[in-house]
Amino acid sequence: MKGSWLYLRMILILGLFLAVSATTKAQEMQVNLLGGSAVTQGESVAITEGSSLTFRITNIRSNCGTLNIEDIVLSNTADFTLYYYYSLPYNVRSEDCRNGVKYYDFIIKNTSNNCSASTTITIENNRDSPDFSFSVSINSSPLIYVLGGSPLAD
Repeated sequence: MKGSWLYLRMILILGLFLAVSATTKAQEMQVNLLGGSAVTQGESVAITEGSSLTFRITNIRSNCGTLNIEDIVLSNTADFTLYYYYSLPYNVRSEDCRNGVKYYDFIIKNTSNNCSASTTITIENNRDSPDFSFSVSINSSPLIYVLGGSPLAD
């Protein structure tokens, strides 16, 4: 009797493990600063120069499946705006595919005079669960130049 309970417990634990692993999905998209490093889930990216950053979404699936970018949502639309080249939803093919677009670019721009604003960006898609989120903050100070002046003058 004791051995059958142990066997039943092992079956239940194995079943629970398989159920959890079947419902979670591996990340199938990658977000990069255009020309720069990868952005990870939950990371904070700072705008230290200028007022905008360009991001690129790529599909990192190993097969020829598509990643459907359903929406890109900003939490702070008073200080930031989103620019993109193609309307959403948009399908991104993986690098293993012969045809189709292999990336999706979008721009986050600070539109206010607030030099310390931040926003959370959520990329809603059909593959990652939960959706991919990261934050962008602006951390800059204005530079003032005097035309014809010298910074070393008294």
